[in-house]
Amino acid sequence: MQAGTARGDHTVSLPAGSTLVLHSDGLVERRGEHLSTGVDRLARTVRSLAGPSLPEPLHEAVGLMVGATAEDDTAVLGVRLHPGGR
Repeated sequence: MQAGTARGDHTVSLPAGSTLVLHSDGLVERRGEHLSTGVDRLARTVRSLAGPSLPEPLHEAVGLMVGATAEDDTAVLGVRLHPGGR
């Protein structure tokens, strides 16, 4: 972010059992493509791989999103909220 750029804070309530995926821009940005297209692609990919385990589907999603020739550094962090709401 450049100096002087406005930054906003946001709050979102997530239901118990939700999965939150945080990622770097390298996972979703592609030259000549709107950023929302890549974010939507990631959401569809993660949903299609969803299951009881979290690490394996995220690892597979990264592979599907960037393949073996990543043009940018990529980071992803997944957090699953406890199903009991704890």
